[in-house]
Amino acid sequence: RSPLLKKALLGSLVAQAAGAALVADAPGALVSSPAPDADESALPLSALLPFSDGEIDESEFAGNATKVFGAEFLESQTKTCSGGTCWPTLFLVGVQKAATTSLYNVLKTHHTICGADTSEHPINKCSSCNSKETHFFTEQTTNKGKQIAMTQNQFKQLYHEKLLGSQCSRFMEGTPSLQQEGLGAKIHNTLPPGIHAEVRMIMVLREPISRDLSWYNHQLDNYHRRGGIFSADFHKPPSYAMYAEHNLGQAVACQKRRGVELCAHDVGHVLAWGMYAPQIKELRRHWSRKQMFIMKMDRLIEEPYSTMQGLYTFAGFHGNPPLQMP
Repeated sequence: RSPLLKKALLGSLVAQAAGAALVADAPGALVSSPAPDADESALPLSALLPFSDGEIDESEFAGNATKVFGAEFLESQTKTCSGGTCWPTLFLVGVQKAATTSLYNVLKTHHTICGADTSEHPINKCSSCNSKETHFFTEQTTNKGKQIAMTQNQFKQLYHEKLLGSQCSRFMEGTPSLQQEGLGAKIHNTLPPGIHAEVRMIMVLREPISRDLSWYNHQLDNYHRRGGIFSADFHKPPSYAMYAEHNLGQAVACQKRRGVELCAHDVGHVLAWGMYAPQIKELRRHWSRKQMFIMKMDRLIEEPYSTMQGLYTFAGFHGNPPLQMP
């Protein structure tokens, strides 16, 4: 086969493994959450989960939704506070390499959200943690690879009530964790039941192949700047075609062994990070679709004002959204 044909076939297979089918939206249309007064059980799958393929049973997404729209965010966040600290109730759950850090910085600059205080013990020993990403629902490790055990109370201590009003109206946890197995249940079981109705989740989804290529380039940049090895599977940088073919083999083997849904949460193969439909489906077992705002990264970059308008309406933020992303 010619190199071009092989590349095209590989791209097609990677897309298939990653669940890459995206619903094309009409010009100017904003893909987001259902309208506040919509009956979620009556909505088509394309409205409930616009990034899925057509193979998921729509009945799995039916159910009554908690109507959380239009709430005053500062008042809503204050309900979650006690003893000078608060539970975060705005979760930017993904995805990796989809401009989530840019979105977080924009919201923070506009004084809508605050992050975690990572000077607190024991998170101050976490090598990958920062004010955006606490990794509480994934894995926290030190520079030497030692795992950090953090309690729920210590997690709450990261968000200081005194910041509300003067610096922000909501606390956000922004670790890209959509691929994490049991994420919906972990958040559900960590937060007190009385504040579940205050929770909002934000997802920025990127076309899976471009997301995977961006992650490859990220690893390549780290290799050239820091030295060491390229990844656990490659000591030296492979070509992207070799890298993608290797990852595809891991994904196919995983799906044969565990099935698509479980493999979408198996971070042992990097294509899992782009298998959005099963991941969002897992979240829906614990959280209403109306508590989620799903947007495409391309739309966020190309039409930031209209996209952020939708996010502001969904989240209850005051003021005007930014005209552009950094």
